[in-house]
Amino acid sequence: MCCAKLSSAVLRVPTQPPHPLLQELDGFQGAMVLADRGRGTNIAISYWESEAAMHASEEAVSEPRKDAEMAAQARSASVVEEFEVIVRV
Repeated sequence: MCCAKLSSAVLRVPTQPPHPLLQELDGFQGAMVLADRGRGTNIAISYWESEAAMHASEEAVSEPRKDAEMAAQARSASVVEEFEVIVRV
């Protein structure tokens, strides 16, 4: 596992799981969504085999990300950040 993409949005009800499309993308290695229901925020993290695979996913996930924001009635647009995984337990 090389890289992780972090996407956070301020949501009223954070109930959207990672989009099933992710599982079909080359290099996808998993995802999770962490929620603070009291504050109405969440963080979605997707893991990628390589930095190239992570960047190749950008176009494919752009529309599903916007759809998830709409479905969850997001109060703001997602913020997407990229990180390198340096420790995995």
